[in-house]
Amino acid sequence: MKLRHALLAALGVLIAAPAFAQTATDDLESVRAQIQADRKTIVSKLMSMNDAQSTAFWPVYNDYREAVRKVDDQLVKLAESYFKNADSTSDKQAQEMLSQMLALKSQKLDIRKAYVKRFSKAIPTSKVIRYYQIENKMDAVIEYELAASIPLVQ
Repeated sequence: MKLRHALLAALGVLIAAPAFAQTATDDLESVRAQIQADRKTIVSKLMSMNDAQSTAFWPVYNDYREAVRKVDDQLVKLAESYFKNADSTSDKQAQEMLSQMLALKSQKLDIRKAYVKRFSKAIPTSKVIRYYQIENKMDAVIEYELAASIPLVQ
């Protein structure tokens, strides 16, 4: 799946040497933009919306993805921090990372909850559920690949 390959490329960028920081950041943004485009294509194909639904849905979708992107930006920073300190993570650092990770996951859930009403105003609830199922499946692929690439704390 294109999403899986894009994610692996993004993870490769995260691990890049600090000397290439600006290039790595640019590459990461390029990969993230491609993942977003792929997500939009997948959602478009799987939602089966009529023109009126589509017109109402996409602005809400764009706002939603922007809100999620802000949290994802923080997750990327957390991952970068982890990769820099993976071999020497203290208990205090581990606790801080764990707290940050849980807080960010909670923020994402809060965003999802908040957008249910907005999506429900744009499209029928059955399509809102379908959309969230699609999102969950795409997120599961990303989280699986991410988990596979991040070494366990020692």
